[in-house]
Amino acid sequence: MASVEITKVKDGITLSIDAMITRGKSVSSFLNRATYPVYQQLQIQRWETENASENESWNPVKPDYATIKRKRYAGFPGGGQKLMVATSKLAFAAQGLAGALKIVTESSMTVGIDQGFIPYAKYPGADRPYMSFSDDSISKMTDPLVQYIMNGTGL
Repeated sequence: MASVEITKVKDGITLSIDAMITRGKSVSSFLNRATYPVYQQLQIQRWETENASENESWNPVKPDYATIKRKRYAGFPGGGQKLMVATSKLAFAAQGLAGALKIVTESSMTVGIDQGFIPYAKYPGADRPYMSFSDDSISKMTDPLVQYIMNGTGL
């Protein structure tokens, strides 16, 4: 009986695909180094523009509360004038500072607000969403990741 020898040929396409698979299995450092800072910048823009940077401004507060807010929070950032900003705790947590949650695995990143730190975080999002993004913003976060996986480049 004759012996059969199997040889694996590594051509350019195979090497390229192997590299993409390897990068795709471990994107955690790219998510921390490149994607998360883009997320933070997008959140800063959102809060500075009262969500207009995401193509839809937040609903205004009721006039009676606006008067109370201007007085009660006059000494805080925004001077009681900015939507969704009283003490800034929620804004800072959404931007990745105190009260933020970030979980990065080898293949994903999840961000949120620590409701133990900011118990009211779940309420304002119904009328004034602050954790959903426009298609443009999603592309700003994901396009560099795709470039990284495909060819090893990114931001």
